[in-house]
Amino acid sequence: MKETLTYLFESTVCSGVFFAVYAALLDRRTPFRWCRFYLLAAVGLSLVIPLLRIPVWPGPALTMAPCVPAGLADVPAAVAEQTPTEWWAVAFRMIYGAGILVVAIPAFRQLLTIRRIRRGAQILRMDEYTLVRTPERIGACSFFRTIYIWQGTPDEELPVILLHEASHVRHRHSVERIVMETMKAMLWWNPFVWLSAGRLNEVEEFEADGDVLRSGCSVRFYMQLILKQLLGYRPDITNGLRNSRTKKRFIMMTTNDSHRYVLLRLAGVAPALIGLLCAFSFTTRAAEPVVPEPETSIVGAPEQPEEVSPEAEVMPKFQGGDLNAFHRWVQMRVRMPEAALKRKLQGRVVATFTIEQDGTLDDIQIVQTPDRSLSEEVIRVLKQSDKWTPGTQKGEAVRVKYALPIDFRICGADAPGGQGSAPAASADER
Repeated sequence: MKETLTYLFESTVCSGVFFAVYAALLDRRTPFRWCRFYLLAAVGLSLVIPLLRIPVWPGPALTMAPCVPAGLADVPAAVAEQTPTEWWAVAFRMIYGAGILVVAIPAFRQLLTIRRIRRGAQILRMDEYTLVRTPERIGACSFFRTIYIWQGTPDEELPVILLHEASHVRHRHSVERIVMETMKAMLWWNPFVWLSAGRLNEVEEFEADGDVLRSGCSVRFYMQLILKQLLGYRPDITNGLRNSRTKKRFIMMTTNDSHRYVLLRLAGVAPALIGLLCAFSFTTRAAEPVVPEPETSIVGAPEQPEEVSPEAEVMPKFQGGDLNAFHRWVQMRVRMPEAALKRKLQGRVVATFTIEQDGTLDDIQIVQTPDRSLSEEVIRVLKQSDKWTPGTQKGEAVRVKYALPIDFRICGADAPGGQGSAPAASADER
């Protein structure tokens, strides 16, 4: 739960920083296409940056400890069973899922509304878009490559409205709306995502207004048309003339586009991005392990004598080597789990396994462990083992059982219990 809350906090901080940069440097000061791209990218990066783990900082000095021979007589019986999922984890998932539904259901209803509007409408296929003239009195809107307009729209208003909606179609604003709605559903608890979605809607309307005015339309006539369209209706997920911040649009229509120092303003985004990566993504590198010569022990008496050979004339071979070669192979691949490294856990994990008659490694059991995360790491590596050359007794392949102790210790003065060593820790520390 702590990791989840940390992610929520970091994601909110990232989106807040990106939104502040947009409001200070880019909003209505750079070309609209850059504003649209930035708003979408900022929300996506806020989702991803806290999940990144980029090894940059030097890691701690970690080495691999030699294994001490261990028999099964002086180790505990078994690993504790996995604890059930805590109630708060279930409650968190339910709350998160409910939030997604609250955001997604209205958007889905709007899609159904769009489908209903097409029923009984006159559909005209154009080169750039499809025009749907519906008998239902609605405000003009567009969705992907389709423009929806009321059949009773006056002829003098129709060309200007189509210019506005065709601009939405040409710039693919509907795709951006769908992406942003998805982000809002995934990050519904983040207020900066909702603010970014509102700013994206503004930019799309500013861009469409600019295209209309550049075509030669009178500013006065266009403003009157916008005020008239405010009395109409349209689904929110579409692009249209109604749901916009009208006062800001009117100001943009009467303001010259200077867009000075665009490259300098865009360059101002870099420090914020680098700072967030340093704070939440850059981590320490894992140290190269030092592998000493291990000592391992063969289980002398199997639990089931009829299935496990007590000894073999020719012992199993791993990649042409003996059990020590396999132990080095394991040590080179085992990594200190991140959770164990943060808690500074140390101790010995003793695993038993059987080399079957076909050379496969099977029947992995953990008979001693200080923590479940360490056991899972050892099991993960053992399951990756290549096939062995099986042991033989009187020329016939037999099963041989081994015990393999692995010591997890952390080097350094801050490690519990003083200096020690650990199988290479791949976990990253911030």
